[in-house]
Amino acid sequence: MSSNDKNITCIWCKQKKIPSLEHVIPKALLYSDELTINCVCRKCNNKLSKVDKAVISEFEQAKFTMDMPGRNGKPPKLNLGNIKGYTKNGEKRLHINMDKKPVKTLDGISLSAYGKSNKDVKAELALNGNMGKVTWSQTLGNNKTFIRGICKIAYEAVAYRYESEILTDDKFNNIRNFVLTGAGSRTIIIGKPSINNYSSFGFDRIMIQNGNDIVQPIWMFGIKFIVDLTPEEKFIPEIKEIMHKRYGTKNWSWLPI
Repeated sequence: MSSNDKNITCIWCKQKKIPSLEHVIPKALLYSDELTINCVCRKCNNKLSKVDKAVISEFEQAKFTMDMPGRNGKPPKLNLGNIKGYTKNGEKRLHINMDKKPVKTLDGISLSAYGKSNKDVKAELALNGNMGKVTWSQTLGNNKTFIRGICKIAYEAVAYRYESEILTDDKFNNIRNFVLTGAGSRTIIIGKPSINNYSSFGFDRIMIQNGNDIVQPIWMFGIKFIVDLTPEEKFIPEIKEIMHKRYGTKNWSWLPI
């Protein structure tokens, strides 16, 4: 879809305005114009850039690991908390600092002290003779703006897959206000990442629909996010029960933790 000069009802502010091209999943994660809609005005599009940036930031490590190019096709870079990554002479390099003090690498790269940022990763080194294996983990979604960003994607996924007109219903005022202003709070169910589908992005069919009461699942980097778009999130207890029966107490969670 592309923008045009015909006025539409914006699915965010519900005003009649000229549309702008809106990427449902931030373009920095896809570098594609495939998943776009034309039912968002330019003003709201600009407002949504903040929540898009929060989503992009949470997946910087995944982008680097998958060697997803940056702008203009440049090699990916990673600069978050105590971890930095870059490509030099065609070789991918990664530096992690687990010291309580800042350090500088032999390449002259400055690394922040561990524990100073919520973007820090926890790394472990296992030695086996002359070989070493480094593993690290990251806390995902420790940021309300990230939750707003995931809700934004799920809300716009409904417009992309179905019809944008249903999103002008007052039932969606709560989710709109949460995404645009941060008012209130929302819960997101998270499934276990799928290693085989780590590069997958997209939207499942609506999980639950009763009139305009909608639960919309989305996939990003192989992680399934389930978003209840109803005003009072009335399906969350039911979804948690389904996940518990299917997976037990492991392999799924929810945000905020």
